[in-house]
Amino acid sequence: MAREHNAPAISWRMSIIMSKVDFVSASIEALSPPVVDDFENASFDGFVNEAYWHYHQHFQEHDFLQNYLGFSLNRRPNDVSRNVTALDRFLQTSQFRGGQIGPHERLEILEAIDRRFCSDRIPLILLAKTLLEEGRPWDAFDAILRAIEYDAYCEMSIGVLLHVLRHIPNAEYWRGFFDRRESPSIGGLQHSDSTTEPLDYLFGFCRAVAACDALDEGVNRDAVRSFYHRWWKVYRHDDSRIGQFAAYGNSDQSRPIGALRHVIEFVCYRRLASGGTQVDEAGVDWQKARCDLALALERHNSDPHLLLLSADYLGMTGRLDEARERGYRALNTNSRCLLTQHVLDCVEHALDQRSKRLPHSFSLLDEHPPRFVGRFCPVPFDEAFINPDGDTFLCCSTMLPVPVGNVFQENSWNDVWNSDLAQELRRSILNGSYKYCNKRSCPRILNDSLLRNDELSAGTTSYLQRERWRDAVLNKSVKIEGALFADLGYDISCNLSCPQCRLDLIVSDKAGFAKLDALRGDMIDDLLSKLQNVRISSGGEALFSKHFRKLLSDINPTHCPNLTHLELLTNGMLFDRRQWDTFRNLHYLKIWLVVSIDGSSKDTFESIRRNGRWEKLLANLEFASTLRRDGKLTRFHISYAVQTENFREMPDAVAMAERFHADGISFMKLENIGTYSENEYRSRNIVEPSHPLHDEFLEVMRDPIFDSPVVIAHNLGPFFAEFHEPSKPRKVTNHDPFWGDLYA
Repeated sequence: MAREHNAPAISWRMSIIMSKVDFVSASIEALSPPVVDDFENASFDGFVNEAYWHYHQHFQEHDFLQNYLGFSLNRRPNDVSRNVTALDRFLQTSQFRGGQIGPHERLEILEAIDRRFCSDRIPLILLAKTLLEEGRPWDAFDAILRAIEYDAYCEMSIGVLLHVLRHIPNAEYWRGFFDRRESPSIGGLQHSDSTTEPLDYLFGFCRAVAACDALDEGVNRDAVRSFYHRWWKVYRHDDSRIGQFAAYGNSDQSRPIGALRHVIEFVCYRRLASGGTQVDEAGVDWQKARCDLALALERHNSDPHLLLLSADYLGMTGRLDEARERGYRALNTNSRCLLTQHVLDCVEHALDQRSKRLPHSFSLLDEHPPRFVGRFCPVPFDEAFINPDGDTFLCCSTMLPVPVGNVFQENSWNDVWNSDLAQELRRSILNGSYKYCNKRSCPRILNDSLLRNDELSAGTTSYLQRERWRDAVLNKSVKIEGALFADLGYDISCNLSCPQCRLDLIVSDKAGFAKLDALRGDMIDDLLSKLQNVRISSGGEALFSKHFRKLLSDINPTHCPNLTHLELLTNGMLFDRRQWDTFRNLHYLKIWLVVSIDGSSKDTFESIRRNGRWEKLLANLEFASTLRRDGKLTRFHISYAVQTENFREMPDAVAMAERFHADGISFMKLENIGTYSENEYRSRNIVEPSHPLHDEFLEVMRDPIFDSPVVIAHNLGPFFAEFHEPSKPRKVTNHDPFWGDLYA
């Protein structure tokens, strides 16, 4: 029967029969009655020859097996199971030198057949089964590993392999893995004539294990990497053994880490046990073996999964500085990964304890005392951020990278807004752990501007002390009635292709627009009718998107009776007088305009803002300045993502903001959301202390122009605080419930 060696996407409809099989009753039975042959006068070599030729000549006398050691067999009629049956029956019924063949002789005969003929896997299958019966599981594993090398799709070999894996004395955490009932797991895989998925998985696992014995060969390194990249779905989130999360976010690496951890720890257990070392999972030998193997793999591969696992093993052996270095390398690959955040938190906590000469231990399963008890962040209780794929977040997805639902999949807005995940995230704020927050990017955390619970519960009348916040803090409420603000970023169509955001120009096609328009009718219009503040758009360019232009033109007091504020995020290329006049229907709202520039010279701007025109930007900034002076804009801000290419122009950007009468200019660190490789991001991330130009960046930060009241530190607050006093108070003309102080 033809076999697909590369099965399509995982179908969990194949069968591995997971019923417990008694080892004795699993012995092969032939239909014909036993015939005892006596080889009393035969030499050992002669008997080995007889055994070899017997199963080649007499396999047709035996029936095809439907299952073997719990694995269903589907090949017929000349499946290898008949050969195995013939050899097994021969060894059971024949007498050699006047007696039945004992287990020790049986092993000798099978090993001799394998050594002499090396032509197939028949003796290896029985050898592995016999070794396991004799209490030698690791030798059995080695034997069946060789059998699989003959044919990765031999169902008899896989049947024995699965039985060996179930009985092998693996490390504590993985013991019983191959008997798991819950999906996703090997127990959820099923086997049928139409697919080879379970065979592929088991062969891939064994190949990855064997590959660790010779990592200098590229094909072996690829075998390990391809295993956890392909088979991560077989593992659970908690197999990563990193943190205790109820959610992981879109950047979840937990299950690939679990797959990689399984291979490494299986290999280490095998090496120690085969070498006669008693495996103590808290012992030095065990810790060192895992660490050495992870670092050996790391020399050839810089996947974040491996970096985080190396950090764990290094931390467990006390090499905390090396562990921290791996954590930051993983962070450079993906700034939003929760597991990376947790690894760094654990490593830095242990380093801090060590520096204070306090007792410390290291474990990524530990939950350290909450750092922010008594502090409150209102964002997850008030705000929603809808990303291009429909995933919805309770803060910017860089700062709180766990989606709570998807607007394209849920039936109602409340199913998203008060989902179980949404309640879990709010609970993490109320208990002070902030475990799902990106503590290395959030400006409220970095600038120590989280609200104090005692201020909220004091009943003061300031706009910050909203009743919903006090209720959340006092009553631990995590189900909240409606969002007050939403960032509609679900259309990423844009006239620019800035490298920190995308690789190429992106414009929704006809089908994409139809999907977006359907979303409006199903959910967005209902959401807009209840919001007080809306932002359009952090996903793309609102004034370029056909969908968002139509949405903006439909906003009015009748359709949006509660809406009072509009935040318009733009790259500035299209914000001119003609567009302003086109959307006269919006002029009754308080409008906050934010223009992203990322450069204060023509060359820098047009290099970072690909397809942008410097002269057009300046003209439109001047127009925005006029609207602000005339009171038609309530707020006007400029945003600037700091990176190697533009950090020297930061002082000029402040001067630009002052010249155009902007209320503020926000400086923020460049984030990697998947558009940069690790090395590309490291070369651009000037705020990283290890960057070769970081000292020059610090010199730029000393410029006295940053004392300007228009400067907003965002998540670069610690750098500004090092060199500058807090800005002088500005004349406040009004206090806005959403935007805070408004200035003249």
